[in-house]
Amino acid sequence: MKVKATLHTVASDSTDTLGLGVLTGATSMQVVRNANQIPHLTMSYKADAPLADELVSGRVIVCAMGKSSEEQNQKFRIINVSKDVGSMSISVTANHIAGDLSMMPIYKNISIANATPKDTFKAVMGSLAYGSNLADYQFSTDIQKVANVAWQFNEVENANSIFLGDDQAGDTVVQTIQAIYNGQWKFNNYHWSLLKHAGEDSGIIIKYGRNMLSAVEDHTTDSTYNAIMPYASYTPNTTLVDGSAMEGKGTVQYLGTGGAEVYDSPNKGNKVVGHVQNGAYYQVTAKAEDNTCNGNTWYKIGDGQWIDEHFFTFDKSGNYVINSTTGQGTIKITSDTDNNRGIVSDYRGVGTVVYAGLGRVRLWSSPLTGHRPMEQYVENGIQYKIWKIGYDEYGRKWYCIGNDNQWIPEEYFSVTKSSDYVTTPVTGILHVKTANAVSAYGPSGEALRSDKLAAGSFHKITSVSKANNGSSWYEIAPNFWVKGDDNIDFTQSGSVAVDEDTARKAIIQSSGKIAIYNSPDGTDASGKYLTTGDQVKITGQSDSNGHTFYRLDSGGWVDAAYFDFSSASDVGIGGANDADAQVETQTLMLDPPVLISQYATGQEALRVQAVDLSSYNVGNDKDKLKTVAEQYMREYRIGRPNYSLTVEYPNIEDEFSQLRQVDLYDYVGIQVDDLNILDKAMVNSITYDVLLGQNISVTIGQLPLTYEHLLGQMQHETTKQLATVEKKSNHLFGQMNQALKLQSDAQKASILKIGEDLKIESQVLNDNYDQLKDRIEAINNQVTDVQSWITSGGSGVITAYPNWQNPTELRASSASGGYMTFNGNGLGYTGADGTLRTAIDSQGRLVAESISGGTITGVILKGTQITADSIINIHQRYYTVLSGEYGFSVSDDEGNASAMTVDSIKVGGTTINGSQLYRVMEKCGVL
Repeated sequence: MKVKATLHTVASDSTDTLGLGVLTGATSMQVVRNANQIPHLTMSYKADAPLADELVSGRVIVCAMGKSSEEQNQKFRIINVSKDVGSMSISVTANHIAGDLSMMPIYKNISIANATPKDTFKAVMGSLAYGSNLADYQFSTDIQKVANVAWQFNEVENANSIFLGDDQAGDTVVQTIQAIYNGQWKFNNYHWSLLKHAGEDSGIIIKYGRNMLSAVEDHTTDSTYNAIMPYASYTPNTTLVDGSAMEGKGTVQYLGTGGAEVYDSPNKGNKVVGHVQNGAYYQVTAKAEDNTCNGNTWYKIGDGQWIDEHFFTFDKSGNYVINSTTGQGTIKITSDTDNNRGIVSDYRGVGTVVYAGLGRVRLWSSPLTGHRPMEQYVENGIQYKIWKIGYDEYGRKWYCIGNDNQWIPEEYFSVTKSSDYVTTPVTGILHVKTANAVSAYGPSGEALRSDKLAAGSFHKITSVSKANNGSSWYEIAPNFWVKGDDNIDFTQSGSVAVDEDTARKAIIQSSGKIAIYNSPDGTDASGKYLTTGDQVKITGQSDSNGHTFYRLDSGGWVDAAYFDFSSASDVGIGGANDADAQVETQTLMLDPPVLISQYATGQEALRVQAVDLSSYNVGNDKDKLKTVAEQYMREYRIGRPNYSLTVEYPNIEDEFSQLRQVDLYDYVGIQVDDLNILDKAMVNSITYDVLLGQNISVTIGQLPLTYEHLLGQMQHETTKQLATVEKKSNHLFGQMNQALKLQSDAQKASILKIGEDLKIESQVLNDNYDQLKDRIEAINNQVTDVQSWITSGGSGVITAYPNWQNPTELRASSASGGYMTFNGNGLGYTGADGTLRTAIDSQGRLVAESISGGTITGVILKGTQITADSIINIHQRYYTVLSGEYGFSVSDDEGNASAMTVDSIKVGGTTINGSQLYRVMEKCGVL
């Protein structure tokens, strides 16, 4: 008789023997195999059969679970045995031996960057809490992919919860090897395989309809959508790229030669792709902080170009970082004319071109940066009327001497020549004291008038101008100006004095236009302006060049100095009084908003699914939204029928007879004539009858979906988890060891990070980098040597005193004759000569012949000699430096320094060299 199944003991690993015997008393044996699940065996056994008493939990049944050669002689561990007295039958359930790992937790965290499936399988197996036959496990795969993986032992139920688990539709991330690598599991006793596709294409085609739900019935189910309404939320002016979205501009800060290195990514395993020069400005679109190389912050300064934070700064002029905020303010010009920036206002007068060089002076299109030189020139010494005045981003004056695009800078234009003047509209009344009042045709006083003003008369003033000698002229009629001398006064009743400075400021406030910039550093004018009284919404803030700028919801940046928030309808920065002013996030939809599946029939009603595609970085691009939505419909099979067919023996006949030959994961063709579809389905469950040696039930259904977008999210979540696991396990000596494994700028950045973590001043770090690196190398070498020495164990014997039953002390002898002691008073090592060499006692004292470490904190430091190739400093009001090579110095926070070196002494700014000091000391009798 052919052997169908045998029973083995718990300890037996053999499948080629009969073990405890053949299970001849079995009346039924079936194995159910579902896709990516542990195979499950159920058996009925006669209660009076020979091995009935041997059927106990934990023992192993060996039988086939399918027809192929690799499915023969599979081990199933019994998990439950129950007896039915009435039927004299025993029911047995057992799980495939792969299910043993469902009872096995891991005992340590797992954290690997860029891991292959083999790396991950090996790491999990190496982290199992216990397993006597772990060496028997084998693994194979055809998946060529790497991923960041991380699990924490206290958050994982068992090993199989790491190995098995399908990804799910929706936003829930499944952190399993199956989902991470998008594979299918096959089990052959202790040999596990993770494959792209674990089955074959059977070539079988089944017409949809017979023994299946019809297409019409399937399409009328509520759970099937045949259209989607895609949408995406986005924040204006923000682009989401690799890492966290960021807007800003920074400067390369590199102290070495050859330029700072830039890398293809911020993560571990990144590669150098080029160099950038010190002092160069770069736009920043993203920053990354999770699972980055060295755990540092990295900035994206170009496509595939990332730079470490240690070589990049936002502290210099022209740099900026943008912070999102909300508010609503009103433009108001309140500053004095001498302090204006980026403003243009009305201005009337006459000035003269002044140029010391050869040739002519070129005119410009605007007083603001971003302007361009015109192909128009003016001659030196020629007078021009002034129509407007402008102040550029640095407060420098410009004059408009023609159309709005004819500007000349103040260094080439004078309003102080004898015939130059500036007029300011005012309102006032002057009183003529005597008939000797001086009048002229213009405010410069060059062309005097012969007609006289009557003594005691009053005249209305329309403009005022101040001459170069300091005297004022008042316009009382067209081409009629009166000089403000002793013949004029404003003390007589009925007169009204004028304030020229106040009037000029009022003109700027009323006619001024505030520049809008393309970036928040006030150096890239857009050519657009705001005027006093304009109320605008604010969506961002940035500080640059000593000024604060606000981002407008309509685009562009405006100097915050010109904003006022006193109006009842204004909303302060970050305020929440005006809901309309806070609209930061916007929603993008298609037009029309619904996409209909190509498989939807014209007679059926639409069942529309709303789909949020914001995570795909769609932004404000409708074409991109449509592209992503169409991919979503293909991936989620929107509009396609949901196949479900289970054929049971003996009904496998006619066109289904071919299903006798299929195996788990095999593909089967599905033909849907109504929709003109020839689709594929997958065998996702098989029931195999061990006694008959054939499949008795086959279920085919949907192909597994490839949730690439979810795997992308999973990668991001795993990256965060990986960073968390590594951060928890990181320590100073580990940082040092990792840093020394790196090369070039990566190593330098890692060492600087160690210095920062140890609270070393940044300037000290930069000035003494080489010494710090040497010291870290020395410490790492000693730590490695100590670890190697300890782990080598030696030949010493551990003895318990007075005995092992109630020991009060453990003592381990060393080969050199000394011994390590551990008891209630401390831990210490005593040399062969009986003298203590190192110890930590219960009173908190530590003694050692040599100590290597990172940070030593204390109150008193006593010693005979300090030898250092680094710097000792105390930084409060004063900065004190003691260097064995360079001497002693003290400097304050204003840069004043006193110093004593091997060659000289500097006190209060006076330097005394060595020979001078010697002569002074000799003269004073010191020497």
